[in-house]
Amino acid sequence: MKHSMLFAAAALLFLVLPVHAQNSGSSDFDSFGDSVLDTARGEYAGQGSTADTAADAAPSGAAQADKQEDLPYTPFLLSFIPGISMPEGLWNTSIATGVIGSLAGSIYGIQSSSVFNIADKVYGLQAAGVFNIAETVEGMQAAGVFNIAGTVEGMQLAGVFNVADRVNGLMFGWINIADSVDGATIGLFNFVQDGAHDLSVEYVPDSDTVYAVWRGGAKSLYTSMFAGSQASELANGRFTRTSFGLGIGTRTSIWFLDLDTELAVETLGSEANLETAWAVVNSSQEVETYPWEDSFLTFKAGLSLGSKGLRPVFGIKADIAVDGQLSVLDYQQCGLAGSEGMPVQLFDLALRVWPKWYMGIRLEM
Repeated sequence: MKHSMLFAAAALLFLVLPVHAQNSGSSDFDSFGDSVLDTARGEYAGQGSTADTAADAAPSGAAQADKQEDLPYTPFLLSFIPGISMPEGLWNTSIATGVIGSLAGSIYGIQSSSVFNIADKVYGLQAAGVFNIAETVEGMQAAGVFNIAGTVEGMQLAGVFNVADRVNGLMFGWINIADSVDGATIGLFNFVQDGAHDLSVEYVPDSDTVYAVWRGGAKSLYTSMFAGSQASELANGRFTRTSFGLGIGTRTSIWFLDLDTELAVETLGSEANLETAWAVVNSSQEVETYPWEDSFLTFKAGLSLGSKGLRPVFGIKADIAVDGQLSVLDYQQCGLAGSEGMPVQLFDLALRVWPKWYMGIRLEM
């Protein structure tokens, strides 16, 4: 019964906390995390009756911090599941190992389990096959599925998603969600409350191409995903001249202006290429098998005006071919340098660049 309640608490976190982290302030996050950790402590750590356990789990804030400082210390804690451990009870420790799961107060070293870890504070590494939960992390959380933390000073690495209140460092996963990030978020979908999170429609007159672009992540380093097609093709219901791509960028905000600089890989959006790209993402094919001859680099510098809501954006997009390796799609070989492009020598690389103006509308999410 006790371990089933712990998994129920973890499932509730899985469903609720991503939305909570996006829409709540830090105090709400902290109180929510405290309640989960208090419940876990009440289930596994205390001695005596259920009423006594509930009473022990009640303190929060300063009283809870004092309680954690008063926990006994053991150099090594071995758990089968929380509640069945050597030594018994809740401890601060340097090494906590769980056959299935591990529950501890403060970790001054490593907490590792095959399924899950839960701790108040981690000063070092928290690693699990499925998930980690901690109030404070100074070091790294690494999990096969997800990590959840209040404050992170270091890195979160997950096979699916990471959730945190405040991060000073790196979040690496398919999905990253945080209130505040001073560092970088690397993944396909990044949601940072005080970062970059917008959807835009951009038009390049020279190539008659319309792009839909999503940007998300920390302002210092965000990711972008986009798809484009020629407007004339779209008007006729055809998608023969389409492209898609992934990129990274950084945003500098000054008053009501945002300056974005981005570097991306754009590729022909044929059905075969899309299938191959999906196979590469799923690791069923090697990256080298992708037809890179249909791909090229793009560099963008864009300026958006205004504060929230809809904002006009304009800038320059440079399509870049690498001699013998990457080639710009034929309908995009145009712009300020004409159809021949502009030759550029970068170290040992021979590049050809086609710069173009673009304009659009951006919706701040």
